[in-house]
Amino acid sequence: MASHGIPRVSSSEVPTEQSRLKEAQKIVQYRHLADLVNHKYGEGQLDIDSLSLTSKLLTKNPEYYSIWNYRRRILQHLMPNSTPTTNSYSYENELKFLLPLLIQFPKCYWIWNHRVWVLEQADTSLPLEAALAFWREELGLVSKMLARDSRNFHGWRYRRLVVKHLEALCSNHDVAEGSSLRSTHQIVEDEFDYTTKMIETNLSNFSAWHNRSLLIPRLLDNRQAGRDERKVMFESELALIHKALYTDPYDQSLWYYHNYLLQHFDPAQQQSATTTIYSPSNEESIHWLRHELDLLRELCDDEDGCRWIYQALVECSTIYTEVDRDTQHTLTRDLQLWLQKLQDLDPLRFKRWKDAEAGLLVRTKA
Repeated sequence: MASHGIPRVSSSEVPTEQSRLKEAQKIVQYRHLADLVNHKYGEGQLDIDSLSLTSKLLTKNPEYYSIWNYRRRILQHLMPNSTPTTNSYSYENELKFLLPLLIQFPKCYWIWNHRVWVLEQADTSLPLEAALAFWREELGLVSKMLARDSRNFHGWRYRRLVVKHLEALCSNHDVAEGSSLRSTHQIVEDEFDYTTKMIETNLSNFSAWHNRSLLIPRLLDNRQAGRDERKVMFESELALIHKALYTDPYDQSLWYYHNYLLQHFDPAQQQSATTTIYSPSNEESIHWLRHELDLLRELCDDEDGCRWIYQALVECSTIYTEVDRDTQHTLTRDLQLWLQKLQDLDPLRFKRWKDAEAGLLVRTKA
C-alpha cells in the first residue's frame, strides 16, 4: 500500500529475538542520550558540545520539539560573537544538518519550523544578497522535494512561506538591472507557471490547485488586467478544469477547484477581490451555468456511479435557480432525482441529502 506514491514499510513481520534485543539496546542508548541532553538543558549549558548532542538526539527523534527550542537557544548564544562571514557559514551548516532529516521525515512540523527560524535569522544578520541567496536556494530545495512527493502539503505550505519571504525581500528594495532580485510581479508569474507544471504532471494535486486559486487574482492585479483580460483568464480556467474532469471525474481535488470557479456565479457568495478572477454579469452567469449543466449531464451519462458529478449538479442547479428564478420549477424534478441518487452513492451523508430533498420539496410547495 502506498501514500502519495511513497511505499509504506510493512509492520506485519514478526520480530526475531535478535532484532528485539537490538531494539532494546537502541532504546537504552536513546534514553541515556535524552537524559544527558536534558541535564545540559536544565543546567543552561549553551556550548558546542551541547549543540552536537542535540544533533544526535534530533537525528534519532525529530519530533522532540523541546530539544529544538534548546538548540535555538544554543545557536542564539553562539552567533552574536561571530562575524557575518562566520554566521553565514553557521547558517549554511545548520541548513545542511536539516536536509537529511527533511528527506527522511518530510512531514515533521518541527524540522520545517526550525528551518524557517534559521533563514529568518539570516535575514536579520546577513547582507541582503547573502540572505536572498539562502531563500532562493530554499525555493530550489522545496521544488526538488515536491518533485519527489508532489502532494506533500507540508512542502506546499513551506513553498508559500519561502515565496512570501522572497517577495518581502524584493519589495523592500529597488530591483536594479542585473540584480539577483526579482520583482514581486515576476515571482507571482513564476509561481503560477509552477502550478501549471505540477498540475500537468499530476492532476490529483489539491495543493497545486489551491495555490493556483490564490495566485490568479494577484497575477491579474499585478498585470492591471481589465474586464476583458479577466474574462479570458476565467474562461481558460474553466476549460482547464473541464479537461481535467473528463480525464478523471472521480478525483476529489478537481471538484474543489471546479466549485471555486462555480462560486463566481453565485450572487449569495460575496467574494473578496483577493479571491475573485472575474465578476460575470447576470446574463453571462446564465450562459455559463447552462453550459456547466450540459457538461455535467454529459459526464453523468458516462460515469453514472460518480457521486461528485451529482453533487456538482446539485450545486450548479442551486446557483442557477438563484441567478434565474424562472428555472426553479423546471429544475426541481432533476434536483430531486440527483439528491436521491446521492443518498445511494454517498451513504455516509445520507441524512444531509435527505434533508436537502425535503427542503427542496418544501420550497416547491411554497
